[in-house]
Amino acid sequence: MSNKNENRFIFLKTEVRSILNLRHQILRPNNPPKDAEFYGDNEMETFHFALHIAGEREPVCCVSYMLVPYEDGQDAYQLRGMATAEVWQGKGCGKEIVAKAQELIMQNTGITRFWCKAREEAIVFYEKQGWRVASELFNVEGVGPHKTMTFGI
Repeated sequence: MSNKNENRFIFLKTEVRSILNLRHQILRPNNPPKDAEFYGDNEMETFHFALHIAGEREPVCCVSYMLVPYEDGQDAYQLRGMATAEVWQGKGCGKEIVAKAQELIMQNTGITRFWCKAREEAIVFYEKQGWRVASELFNVEGVGPHKTMTFGI
């Protein structure tokens, strides 16, 4: 992370309602807004994070982590609903939010294992953050091709 980005973005642990609009715009733009709400969003163990620009109400990037065991049954957090506003894509938001979120989760829970279902176009992004591909390509109905990816597993 560059110091330039650290000064530009404000990282916050937040509530799901504050990120639903961004999730809808980026991840489910052709679906009803309700489709941006995920099972597990309101569970006590779920973490929601946002990056803001100082003085701005709406987040420019968001991500959620839900306590969902990985395939081996061991405790892990599933990364879900990562979205970055189009004008902020490619400017370090995703890298910053994932690194800070996972660090905070590990410090607060002791859980160091993470996994996600990454959209095909996001696989390279996750690989650059140290995530590994753990499956063949599969289709998520209404969303498109994905691969399961892991971090710390």
